[in-house]
Amino acid sequence: MNKIRIKNIEIYYDDTQNFKIDYIKNVINNNYDLFLSMLGESKKLSLTPTTEDGVVYISDFDDAFYKAVNKIFNNENNKKLLDTPDLLPAFYIEYLVRKTPSNQTSLVQPNFNIKDEMFYSLIAYIYFEKTGSFDDFVNYLKNKQDMNKILEWLQKETRFDAYNYLLEITINYLKQNDFEFLDNISDITSMILMKSINNIPTQENEKQIELPTITIQEFDNLFYEFLKSINAPKSWEQMYDDLKTNNRISFEKQVDNPDHSKCYRDDNNILRILISTDGTIKSFCSFVHEFTHYVTMQDAVTFSQFSIEEFPSIFFERISAEFLKNKGYQIKIMDKVIKDRYQNNFDIYINLLPIFQDIQSFIKKGPILRTDKIEFLKNQFRIVQETKEKLIKIWKQNGKSISDLSFLEQPKIDIPSAVDKECDSLIDRFIQDGLLVMNGYQYLLDTFLAENVLKKLKNDPTIISRMINITNNLRSINLQDILIEFDMSNSFSQLKETHNQKIKRL
Repeated sequence: MNKIRIKNIEIYYDDTQNFKIDYIKNVINNNYDLFLSMLGESKKLSLTPTTEDGVVYISDFDDAFYKAVNKIFNNENNKKLLDTPDLLPAFYIEYLVRKTPSNQTSLVQPNFNIKDEMFYSLIAYIYFEKTGSFDDFVNYLKNKQDMNKILEWLQKETRFDAYNYLLEITINYLKQNDFEFLDNISDITSMILMKSINNIPTQENEKQIELPTITIQEFDNLFYEFLKSINAPKSWEQMYDDLKTNNRISFEKQVDNPDHSKCYRDDNNILRILISTDGTIKSFCSFVHEFTHYVTMQDAVTFSQFSIEEFPSIFFERISAEFLKNKGYQIKIMDKVIKDRYQNNFDIYINLLPIFQDIQSFIKKGPILRTDKIEFLKNQFRIVQETKEKLIKIWKQNGKSISDLSFLEQPKIDIPSAVDKECDSLIDRFIQDGLLVMNGYQYLLDTFLAENVLKKLKNDPTIISRMINITNNLRSINLQDILIEFDMSNSFSQLKETHNQKIKRL
């Protein structure tokens, strides 16, 4: 009697079965969890007759395998599974989540509480139910050599359903607090885009803004003065002292401009502040932004505060720049802070533009259709071609030589394939960094809110004290409270009307 072991499963056989033992080992390795379920607690399998307790005897391996697969997969529960709404999109998204390295910015997390082996076998089961037969499925399980083909089929069948599912959960995620912003997302993002374009640094004005350097001691003194200038509560100064005493403020050298400053909880759930610094006074404004987060994060922030998390920080960041101007620092510091904020908003907007557009379209017209995307792209190519032909005609009529129109040359592409590729790219962005879509939404909305409140500061000396109160109590405040507190309930409708008037003038 011979014996081999595959993980926790023991297989007994005699010399006459040597020729097929490699085949059996391969099938068991490919379906290890299935065999564990089949063998139960014994985990012992014999290919020769035996009376030993706890050993499962199999006279015909292929027949036994077929029956085991049939029992587990080809049953009423799995038949019902096939009728589950949005099953394929759910499986496709689950597949993408499972193959993507764990990422805290992912919008979706694993949803099916089953091991990989069973999960991928279920996908194959659905594939063969729709394209082949149950016998084909059983034969596939023995070698599992066509999984890529099955996954390509799944992607083709469900990519747009999966994308619409992700759009829908994003919209529902945002709607939970009756966000008026969502209904006006087109107008607000257009406004942010135009202001960003007008304010983002150019090479010329970037050179003009050479900010003064700052030492740690100067930084420290300035922050105490800043707290005093806004009549911050004593608790804020105590928080700052505590941060310093416990070394929970760290500075890192800023490289190639991106600012990675953040207020965060470490592995021990302790709040810390990291400041990316280029050694200039700008790091002071970055710290004020993150310190404001530190105040709001003292207590757990619930979903109700999601849309306004950045609002106090953006407000006090701007106030800190005004403070520096009043201290005698040049006004260009204020300009730098504003331009950096708009540069950040511009980058967010441009990166998320396709998703924002599809969110708007989904809200107005429902799910995004592949056919509409294809027709849109065809129209874009058609417009370019018609423009080229009109230019040629005009130049000929005016007796002018035809200028170089190479910039209007259209690449030869497979439009349906290009549409599918873009959809795949957007899905991957959702899977990998879906929460960044939410964060982008936050920054755009909260910049809008902060700017409206800052406009009121000139005529209302209570604004800063009210903002301090909001910062201290953010955990119990929502977007609607902010709109009421600062009399901005009509801001969205006014914005929409202004935007519509501009469009009419154009």
